[in-house]
Amino acid sequence: MSAARRERWCLVLLALLLFASYAYFLPRRVDWNQNGRMDLVLAIVDQGRLEIDDYVGNTGDYAHFGGHYYCDKAPGVSLLGVPFYWAFRQMARLPGVGDWLENTAGRLASAQASPQEAAGLFPWRGYFALALYVTTLGAVSLPSVLLGLLVYRGARRLGAGAGSSALLTAVYGLGTMAFPYGSALYGHMLAAACLFGAFYILWGWAGGRRAAWRAGLAGLLLGWAVVTEYPMVLPAGVLGLYGLYRLRSPKMIGWLILGAALPAALLAGYDLAIYGSPLPMGYAYSELWQEEVQTGFMTLTTPNLERLWGITFSPYRGLFFLSPALLAAFPGFGVWRRRREEQRPEWWASLLVVAVLVLFNASSAVWWGGFAVGPRYIAPAVPFLMPAAAVWLTRGGWRRPVFAALGALSIFGVWAQTVTSLKFYPPEMYRFPLIEYALPMLRQGQIAANLGMVLGLKGLGSLLPLALVLAVLAAGLFRVCRAPAGDGV
Repeated sequence: MSAARRERWCLVLLALLLFASYAYFLPRRVDWNQNGRMDLVLAIVDQGRLEIDDYVGNTGDYAHFGGHYYCDKAPGVSLLGVPFYWAFRQMARLPGVGDWLENTAGRLASAQASPQEAAGLFPWRGYFALALYVTTLGAVSLPSVLLGLLVYRGARRLGAGAGSSALLTAVYGLGTMAFPYGSALYGHMLAAACLFGAFYILWGWAGGRRAAWRAGLAGLLLGWAVVTEYPMVLPAGVLGLYGLYRLRSPKMIGWLILGAALPAALLAGYDLAIYGSPLPMGYAYSELWQEEVQTGFMTLTTPNLERLWGITFSPYRGLFFLSPALLAAFPGFGVWRRRREEQRPEWWASLLVVAVLVLFNASSAVWWGGFAVGPRYIAPAVPFLMPAAAVWLTRGGWRRPVFAALGALSIFGVWAQTVTSLKFYPPEMYRFPLIEYALPMLRQGQIAANLGMVLGLKGLGSLLPLALVLAVLAAGLFRVCRAPAGDGV
């Protein structure tokens, strides 16, 4: 098998492995964060409106302004989800297809009707559940898979072999916050994909064909990251400065700025249409969260050690406790700085993106993120730890088996807290969610809704089809990605 063909097969198998994992679990329908975003999708497609007045009964994450209710979140995920929900809506109206979907949804729907179902807004029970699922696949899961492939390609750029790069990608995609939020209609993974996608485009910029198009796309991705999650203005600013340094050419910088201006204009128009101001105002009118919003500047105060510990090493929301494989980034940054002088700009960009998001999270009065797996506000920073981990892996020796062992621990911890959550992610009241919440639920066979349950499987047995699919894909990946002599680590 040629090197080019092997590379293509590695990417295909990795994409299938990640997508199967994200698509297997259904979004939690009783989740204010997701429902608020989905309500905006429904209002746009079904009613041609931005008001979510008819749908607001399923969420507490709303803004109340001018006598109407609106989604209080940044609109990026919802806007990207519009074409996917529109396609689902058309398909659900087809004879035969709609009947099949209705029967399938009946097996997935909860016993209690949602307020929208009770009001007759949807044609059949479970409509919202399947619409949310399809929208999530398109707006979140697909970008998350593409992000995983960029992590793989980034590792290859840094000299890691196919096997090490595939291992790194699998651990990132399945053993970090990428897994729970890759199958949820939150903004974290879409923002992460946008940020890392822009970084990948600008990485070691050398111009070439379609340079203007690529510079504009990088700017568009940076802008869309902010439209998806407002705090992403901080890492987007870091990457924007990195882009200015890499592009140098006034023409290319102009394309970068133009690309970023397009989503900025869209966001300004969205807020003008609702609040009469071009500035994001949703959280200022978030009716149920005024105490939090009025703490400091929109929940932001100053970083402190308690919060910093809480989001890094604590068993409560600690990133490195949840995913110990990420510890490889610490020595990796040191090796990267010492041995890759020509990549110093990439080193700085990666390090600063991680730093600004950690400091942002440590400054928030609601730093724990409510019901969550890990410190979800810094999920977009995690892919920027992977290049450093890849550099560490290129040193070979004992590092790869150690990383694989830490990766296995990471996957177990992340999956235990994700697949055992019936309605929400681990509740915020548990100080040690893995021990106090996830493992007891796992022993009881309390498993989140998944595609195995469509087949009539229950409890842990519902995970067997996924386990079989992942085993086949992993075996194929292991075989394909074994590098011949002299092909790196």
